[in-house]
Amino acid sequence: QMNSIFNKIFKYNNKIISIKNNCIVKSTGNNNLGRQLYKASEPKRDAYNAASNLNISMPIVILVNPFLDQNVGSVARAMLNFGLTELRVVDPVCDIKSDNARALSCGAFDILENAKIYSTLKECISDLNKVMATTIRPRGMSHLVYSPKSAAKAVLSIESTSKVGILFGRETNGLNNDEVAMADSIITISSFPKFSSLNLAQAVNIVGYEFWQHNLELQGSAPPEAWLRPRYSSGLATKQELDGFFERLETFLDQREYQVEPRKRELIYKNIRNIFQRTMMTKTETAILQGVLTYLVKKPRDDSIITNDNYITEEIDEKDLNINNT
Repeated sequence: QMNSIFNKIFKYNNKIISIKNNCIVKSTGNNNLGRQLYKASEPKRDAYNAASNLNISMPIVILVNPFLDQNVGSVARAMLNFGLTELRVVDPVCDIKSDNARALSCGAFDILENAKIYSTLKECISDLNKVMATTIRPRGMSHLVYSPKSAAKAVLSIESTSKVGILFGRETNGLNNDEVAMADSIITISSFPKFSSLNLAQAVNIVGYEFWQHNLELQGSAPPEAWLRPRYSSGLATKQELDGFFERLETFLDQREYQVEPRKRELIYKNIRNIFQRTMMTKTETAILQGVLTYLVKKPRDDSIITNDNYITEEIDEKDLNINNT
């Protein structure tokens, strides 16, 4: 119902919000919760210092006319999550260093403390080499339009010392056309077209993530597309440990005469090995399965154990084994 609000005052979350021409112009209220959270948080100064000393020039986050201090605090947290440390704020309506902002920053206090405040966007970007504006709406302007991922690849490099700023607009209606026109290019976060508006910190999170991932690629330390924990070989079973398990398993199956026809036996045992090897078994998992084998071959204590040999004697067609032995 925001579109129907005009020059009204309402109470939201114990904060008095003043609306004028569909824009929030004042936000005041009880900061007790913010103070409590702020006091419970510890400054992440080591993280801030480490991010500040990266050997790559990460982009500057620029917030234009933000009205909620909690959002600014959440932005600071998102920035430090992905190694971004420089925050600039243009004409803020709220106190960007309030207890609420510091509480929502979850320890990223230094970003808030070192944030620079400007009265105009023109002044804010005067020393930058490149400016990118985030927006989802078509503006009828001639701009290069990037996804967050392609934007990171376009501007981020180890050798570059260029200063790049990324504009994020107001919580209510984003950036206006004049502000977008001051940017060299646009970053658009693809989202559901019927509900495309993102929370301010969410937008910073998505853009920050892609810049951080590209930074890792440039440093040669990007993780693989997919991996199985533990990622390090010391946690995985060795071939010797796996072979020991397979040999015991095959020995026990031979004792039960699981497959007596030599060719079929060979094909089935290869399939069994593939089943386990696909999972990249760990040392612990291998030891557990060895224990299971030991338990299964023990002589039953009495005749009360119910067995079903249908699965053991079931016929398997060679065409279903999917192993090419040519």
